[in-house]
Amino acid sequence: MPLNEEAEKRRAAQVASNFGTVSPGLVQATTNVLFLDLWLRPALAPRDRSLVTVSALIANGQTAQISFHLNRAMDNGLTEAEASEVLHHIAFYAGWPCAMSALPVVKDVFEKRQKTASATAAGAAQKSKQSGDSTMKITRVGTTPSMVGPKDWFTGNVRVDSLFPADRGRHSNGSVVTFEPGARTRWHTHPAGQTIVITQGLGWVQKDGETIQEVRPGDIVFFEFGEKHWHGASAHVGMTHIAITETVDGKAVDWLEAVSEEQYAR
Repeated sequence: MPLNEEAEKRRAAQVASNFGTVSPGLVQATTNVLFLDLWLRPALAPRDRSLVTVSALIANGQTAQISFHLNRAMDNGLTEAEASEVLHHIAFYAGWPCAMSALPVVKDVFEKRQKTASATAAGAAQKSKQSGDSTMKITRVGTTPSMVGPKDWFTGNVRVDSLFPADRGRHSNGSVVTFEPGARTRWHTHPAGQTIVITQGLGWVQKDGETIQEVRPGDIVFFEFGEKHWHGASAHVGMTHIAITETVDGKAVDWLEAVSEEQYAR
């Protein structure tokens, strides 16, 4: 991995200042052998090397070291969702006490990074506002965990991956919705309409009072505001679509009754 020289200089200086007179040999080995040799070997990607390190620290109850290495792991690309799942997974192999002892440290890292990110974003937004420039926002993969489609929204197995919320002056939200065969939404309406773009599989859509229509990858469906409808996978083939939904006063959808088996059957 390319060395972040400034970050490494700060780390080495802090360790030397705190412990250089206590064990100069250990401090020197930490810099020369650990961080300037082992951490730079190419056989493991930086994110993977960090993941191994954090897992080992949690498993051994070394909570004092977790904060530094979890921050390093997240700088190397580990997401909050992935770090959270590490705790869940490792509890079954290293024991509940080790995982639970790490929870407060991980929580503190998450909160401090979120606070720093928010302050940075607010500063950038203020600077942009003052200069009159626009700010491009990139939402990274893994920022928002996948969620299981709620039973009061869907019938069958559905996964929802949020793309963007309605915020910062934007009046629409976006998500990727994946339906297993036979899964579908409930009947519902949108106060300002919705557009779906079919990306995979074979889907069915229906407007109340009309027949079921078949949709395939590349098809785009627009539902008018107030139009009662449902959409989902076909009976034997799953379907994935991107949904872009307009909001009115923060509201995007009114959920109604479930689509019955009789209504769903073709």
